[in-house]
Formats: sequence, C-alpha cells, structure tokens
Amino acid sequence: MPTYPLIEGKPTLVQNYLSHSSAPRTGDALEVDTIELTFSRDGESVVLSLPYVEAVPSSTGAPTDALLRDIAASVNVWPTSLNIASLVGPDGNTVEVRSVLRRRSAVVAERTTTIEVLPNRPLRVLLVPIMDNNYTTADLRQMRANVLANLDDARDRIWPTGDVEFYWSPHVFTVADVQLGSPSTVDIGDFIDLYDASHSIDRARRWWNENSSTDVAVAFGVVDQRVNSNPGTTGKAFWPDLSQLLNLLVLDILDALCDIGDALVSFFTFGLVGGGGCSLEVPLYVAWAEGDVASGSTREYSACIPTNWATRRGWSSRGRPMATCATT
Repeated sequence: MPTYPLIEGKPTLVQNYLSHSSAPRTGDALEVDTIELTFSRDGESVVLSLPYVEAVPSSTGAPTDALLRDIAASVNVWPTSLNIASLVGPDGNTVEVRSVLRRRSAVVAERTTTIEVLPNRPLRVLLVPIMDNNYTTADLRQMRANVLANLDDARDRIWPTGDVEFYWSPHVFTVADVQLGSPSTVDIGDFIDLYDASHSIDRARRWWNENSSTDVAVAFGVVDQRVNSNPGTTGKAFWPDLSQLLNLLVLDILDALCDIGDALVSFFTFGLVGGGGCSLEVPLYVAWAEGDVASGSTREYSACIPTNWATRRGWSSRGRPMATCATT
C-alpha cells in the first residue's frame, strides 16, 4: 500500500528489484540466500537477517513501471513483525532502511532509502452481546466462543494504523433491553432498530472506557442469531457521515439549546446528552452483526465485524448493509 507509511510492529513486505546493465551470459545465475535489513535513526539501528530460498528475478536496465507493479518481478521477504518502536517514537519518524542481498556472506546487491514509519496505534473494538430475552449462560458462552474462534483474519490484516484488538463487554443486553416496546426480535438490517439499540451499545462502550485503562473506539453489537427477524441481512452500521454531519452542522446549534430541555437534544445526540452539563458526544462507530449460539459454527466473523480500515473509510455505503457473515 504505497499510499500509507509503514506501521511499527506489523508484518511488512519488503521488495527488492534487481537490474543489470547487460544481459547475463548463458549459464550465469543470480543467487541470494540471505537478505539483511537495517533500520536506523540517530545512531541507533535494528538489524534483521532473513533467509531467502526463492528464485532471483532481474531485468536488464531499470525496471519498467509494469515490472514495479508485479510482485513476481521482485525479491521479496516478509518480516513477520517490524519491531522498531525504539526508532519510531510516539509520533512517528523518518527511518533509514538499508537492504543488503547476500550469497554466502558476499554482497550481491544493496540499496539504502528512507521511509516514514508510524507508531502502532491499535484500533480497539468492544463486542457487546445482545441476546434472546430467554437466553442461558450456555448460549452466551457458546456465542462468544464462536465469534472469537473466527476473528483471526481480522486480527492478521495490515490495517493502516496498526493492530486491531477485540474485547467483550461485561454488559449483556437482551432484545427487550435495547428496543422500544420490549419486543422479542429485531430487524438487524433496519436503521431505526439499530438507532434504538445504539443507546445501549454505546453506553457499554462509555462504561468500559470509564472503568478500564484500555479505551475502545468502536462499539459493536453481537446479536443472537435467533432474534434476527431479517435473516437475509446479517449486519448493519451507521455510515460515519451522519455523525460527522451532526458534529459539523448541528452540535454548535444544540449547544445553545442545552438549557431548553433534554428531549430534543437527546434525540439528535443519540441519547448521550443528559441534564446539567450537556456533553455533546456523538458515537462515530456503532454497528451490529449476527452471532451464532450453535455449537460448531463456522461463520466467518472477520468479514462481518469490520475493524480499522472499515471504520476509517465508512462501515457501509449509504443505505446499504455491511458485508455478509459467510458460513464456510
């Protein structure tokens, strides 16, 4: 992803394009058995020595744009974790990177460049259970186990700001807790149903942040699959533009209305404004998706519980549901 800087602590692809001034003779071969990467800043260095056993592609003359877009045309290594926090600092830094390709310790090729590296700022997601009105402890335990067992893909992705971390809320809600009129089902694809539930989902997030040293940014409801009245849709989220619009155009006006009454202000701020203070906070990232309570579920939650990239770029397109939770 050339648009983005490197993130400390994440798996990183390092590509080396080799070129020569004239075509190799018959029988000539380029061989590399080790790639040495040195990251340096202000006299401090971190050195990684990585084995290489693949073919060594090369080109005559400088690589063309087409070759630079082709991963098969480069010598590639994947440091599984770029642990250079001591060089990066809390705000990120420009780091010198020296790549040396070796064969039996002899230098085959080398290059030094600089790149911006940012600190790893994990996106933390609070999973908030929303259960059947008559759920059992075993139901809740099984749903949590199913979800956690199928989140590895989401954890392993290289998100633009760093890792993603999931936490379970100690608050467990039933459908009757989160919907007006105490119904027994919800339409998980309905904006109004999500709006009603967002009060409880985000309240769980704020309680967590007040009582934990690890703040979460995203509040994500995990809805007992048995209570979803719209099985064709398995997830939905507020599109962030709604909250951003309130922040930019409405909150300054609402701030002047704080002493008039709570009902209007409470509605426009997702129920987060109480009397005697009027702290105007709009939850940018609130969403929900189905969760299975059946033993042996293979639902792929990494597809339907979006994390860092999805929340930064928009949970879903305007008026459209989120990605479906596929069962494999």
